[in-house]
Amino acid sequence: MTPPLPSRAFFHALESLRGIAALGVVLVHIAFAWTFPFYDFGLIRNGYLMVDVFFVLSGFVICHSYGSRIETGQDAARFVWARFGRLYPLHLTFLFVFLGFEVAKYIGETQYSLMAHSRAFTSNNAFSFLSNLLLIQGLGIHDKDTYNLPAWSISTEFYAYIIFAASLLLFKTRVAMVLVSGLLIFASITLDSGKLDHHIFRCVEGFFVGVITYHCYEAWPQRYFTKLKRKWHMDSPGIFSFAGVMIFVAMKGGSGIDTLILPLVAVLILSIAVTPEGRLNTILEVAPLRWVGKISYSIYMVHMAVIWSLAQVLRLGLQTPRSIDGNGNPLLTPHPMTGFLFLAAAITCTLLISHVTYTYIEDPCRRKSKKLAEKWFPVSTANSTVQT
Repeated sequence: MTPPLPSRAFFHALESLRGIAALGVVLVHIAFAWTFPFYDFGLIRNGYLMVDVFFVLSGFVICHSYGSRIETGQDAARFVWARFGRLYPLHLTFLFVFLGFEVAKYIGETQYSLMAHSRAFTSNNAFSFLSNLLLIQGLGIHDKDTYNLPAWSISTEFYAYIIFAASLLLFKTRVAMVLVSGLLIFASITLDSGKLDHHIFRCVEGFFVGVITYHCYEAWPQRYFTKLKRKWHMDSPGIFSFAGVMIFVAMKGGSGIDTLILPLVAVLILSIAVTPEGRLNTILEVAPLRWVGKISYSIYMVHMAVIWSLAQVLRLGLQTPRSIDGNGNPLLTPHPMTGFLFLAAAITCTLLISHVTYTYIEDPCRRKSKKLAEKWFPVSTANSTVQT
């Protein structure tokens, strides 16, 4: 394996990219709740593809941070515990927030005759609460997402971590890991195409595309261009690959193949990684985007609670009319200006609350779990200092 990166600059750019992806997911979920200007834009309606961006980024960054650090069962246990401590506290927090929403719905139904689209404790029942509590809700045991909807990806990603750690224990060389990653991707696409439609397959596909992308980065013949003068070849890979991803998301129709986003994202990540002085990196490393990237996990876990709350204000407080969308779901249709104002409010509230949850829940729990992992599964050397 090559030594750790001498610079974290490209990691900051990727972290900002993760923040942009998180905002894309926020926009598409708002579009499922109420209409607003730009509601029909493909870039917004197809924002669900940003979850695949998360998976590829995760595979790349995890392989960078841990690819040379998992050699024994104790190393694997340390890694799994650290990742659990990174994901679970915020997931647990918002699981109880959404349990509170179900209680509120039940009180509204029984005491005030306020009926929601779905009755309290139907899909969000005791069984789905238990599956969310055990972090297994994304493994194909439900026919729909429950409680905090984005949390399905947290469930699947945790098990992708376990598969990754097990693969490193069994296959020590770069070539072997690339081959195993390719087989896992092929198997997942095959099973997914077989209409099993389990979220875990989508996660494994993206995550191990990210693993392969990192090994391509390690094998890159000329990683850095810092000694070269700024030329077109420093800027064009990142800019063109970023544009390619955005065009695909904007233009993809309902019958388009979602998995095509994976190689496009892989090229984008590799382009950012090998041109740390490129113009796209410079843009992504501006302070506001780095802040959004830093709190991106909180954004991802917080936003549905904010959207649900504002939707109730529209529905009950402003008596906003509803229509039925193409999938048979109720869609609030406020005046365009009202919809835009609530869009701005949803994004603003999500960012502010996410900053709070990052500061007081996510980051402290991450640090505590890392200390516990080092205490319970001690290691003599540390090969990476990259925060993930």
